[in-house]
Amino acid sequence: MLTEAAFGHMIGLAERFEAAVTETIAEHALPWSVTRLGCRVEYMFSPTPPRTGAEAAAALDPELDALLHL
Repeated sequence: MLTEAAFGHMIGLAERFEAAVTETIAEHALPWSVTRLGCRVEYMFSPTPPRTGAEAAAALDPELDALLHL
């Protein structure tokens, strides 16, 4: 599973997913952002990705986060 081919495939899917989510956020003018690192994609309920743990905590929306992780 941990092969260059597998990661290449996952990264390609993550890029498509990130682009689609970013487009949807922009389309609806939501104050959210998306961050991708390799094949991992994260949403943040703030207009820009946080740079520190304190910024991440301040941007946390517990209700939206709970819905996201159902």
